[in-house]
Amino acid sequence: MRNNGYAVNAVESWAADPVGDGIKPISKIGDAARKEELQRLWLAWTDEADAEGLTDFHGLQRRARGVHGG
Repeated sequence: MRNNGYAVNAVESWAADPVGDGIKPISKIGDAARKEELQRLWLAWTDEADAEGLTDFHGLQRRARGVHGG
């Protein structure tokens, strides 16, 4: 698959359909400042979520579905 552009595009397209945008938590905190801070922390963590340092949180979700480039 790695050397076949058609296969890569097919896998990417297939992965995007069932996974969509993935998990996007929404806080129910009423305090706007706390909600904003929580969102900032969440977004910072999503960049660091992969202990192997290969991808981000959204990439981990794709890998959990069994669809990745490797």
